[in-house]
Amino acid sequence: TLITSANILSNDLYTGGNSGAASADIGDLATTGIRLEKATNDAIKTVLNNQNLNNIIDTEDKGTFVLDLNFEKAVDNVFIWERGMNSRLDIQALDANGEAIGNLLELSNSKHWDYAGYDINTKEIGSAQRVGSTGVSLADLGIAEGSYISSLRVHSSGKSYNGPDFKILGSVAESAQVPEPSSLLGLGAIVAGAIATRRRKQSQAA
Repeated sequence: TLITSANILSNDLYTGGNSGAASADIGDLATTGIRLEKATNDAIKTVLNNQNLNNIIDTEDKGTFVLDLNFEKAVDNVFIWERGMNSRLDIQALDANGEAIGNLLELSNSKHWDYAGYDINTKEIGSAQRVGSTGVSLADLGIAEGSYISSLRVHSSGKSYNGPDFKILGSVAESAQVPEPSSLLGLGAIVAGAIATRRRKQSQAA
């Protein structure tokens, strides 16, 4: 499932050149997405709200940002790609009120991630770079098994993080799926049967 909205809590100001932090970036030949250095909530959403892995958040090497990202559907796993395989990123789950829950997960440097099998060149850089990928479970985020989340806070904290250039998607939590109408009918029959059984027992006890 995709990111359908974003909220920039903080982002170093872009004043030209290599200033600023997180920005919206697209591949040289991409036909979707948007390139915008002085990123807005809509620009962040636009590059994350599709399955084009050439649409990414590009971060300047010394940049610092905090972004809240909201998924279209509840998720139980998070998938992250990082262009360059040389950066770090921190993530944390959010509850329905936008409050941080679980634990702040400090991901390893993406040089230790799996190579995703492709390189990309975006308008921000001059040549293609390798892309790494990793997966994060709710257990990694300190969230109880069987739960799900709908929002994620993403951090980059300056020079030591070396400007992560990333894409994030989620897997839909099965437990959060809305049952089909036929399932609801079956559930209604079970509930009705349970009520009838309880009434019979109460009548016999009386």
